[in-house]
Amino acid sequence: MKGQLIRKLDAIAREHTERAVETITGIMDNELNEPRDRLAAAQAILDRGHGKPLTAVIQLPASKREAAALAAFSDEELESAIEGHVLPRLTREPDAVQQRQVRVQYAEGNDPLLD
Repeated sequence: MKGQLIRKLDAIAREHTERAVETITGIMDNELNEPRDRLAAAQAILDRGHGKPLTAVIQLPASKREAAALAAFSDEELESAIEGHVLPRLTREPDAVQQRQVRVQYAEGNDPLLD
């Protein structure tokens, strides 16, 4: 039932895509609008047309003991440990599958931001 509702909402949103883009471009092009609003509209267009910029994912130490062990290394020791290791890949914002999973969780009463 909830899955059907989400699919229906997605379909309704897609029906309004062209009008939404026209609205955003209208805000961007109107010189009477505040610069911050025009910039936000331009950014929305770029994000949708080209994708959001890549973001780095940084994994923090799992425990205080691990953090203390890392803090004990000198800069030279850390550089030596890093050399030769492949850096983690930069990731894009969550893909459509991840976003759908979050929406389903939220629809079921689970807020992933509060867990």
